[in-house]
Amino acid sequence: MEQPGFYSPKHVSKPWGHEVIFGHYKAGSGAEGYLGKLLHVQKGHSLSLQYHGSKTETLMLLYGKVRVTLGKDEDSLERRVLDVHTVLHVARGYLHRLEALENSCIVEVSTPYPNDTVRLEDLYGRTSSVPKKPPKRAKK
Repeated sequence: MEQPGFYSPKHVSKPWGHEVIFGHYKAGSGAEGYLGKLLHVQKGHSLSLQYHGSKTETLMLLYGKVRVTLGKDEDSLERRVLDVHTVLHVARGYLHRLEALENSCIVEVSTPYPNDTVRLEDLYGRTSSVPKKPPKRAKK
């Protein structure tokens, strides 16, 4: 049984700034549970153009100014500047990137798949060990 309590969040340095992991709970073997992070992105830096094979995430800009790139594939990418407190949902398999136009902090709450990132482009030379082709989406 899970025990309530207090703990210190985990600080993880990144080439674009750092993230603070404040919640990680995985129940069972499915997508149950959650992962909570604060992404601190320095002005002029960006996260990879990436997608996740299993993870879905919801983001909210706490402060700063970021440009989001989002689309189901490279041909449908759209860019938009987020306003503070704007919420963005990123579905599994969707390409996305965050670019900091100012020093920014983004809250990320997601399903608990912390190592599910496939990078298509990365300014810092990081690569993915899985194929760089987004999954096919079923036509409706």
